Amino acid sequence: MMLNYDEMLKSIVFDHLAPSESRYTGQYEFYGPDFSFDGLIFKENQWVLVEDVKPNRPARSGKKDRRPSSNKL
Repeated sequence: MMLNYDEMLKSIVFDHLAPSESRYTGQYEFYGPDFSFDGLIFKENQWVLVEDVKPNRPARSGKKDRRPSSNKL
């Protein structure tokens, strides 16, 4: 599960959790990330839930991913 503070959004951003199947609704041990995000923003001395936020992704460096060559095994 992801939980970060997003400086640009000034909010705490985290994975939205959902049941793996609709029959598991309300049985939280079967919940997991569904590739969407929610956030908490501090407004007027309280935390407010904001659903379906788009977190800022860090800029990629110019370096390519280094993966081992398959012929060196």
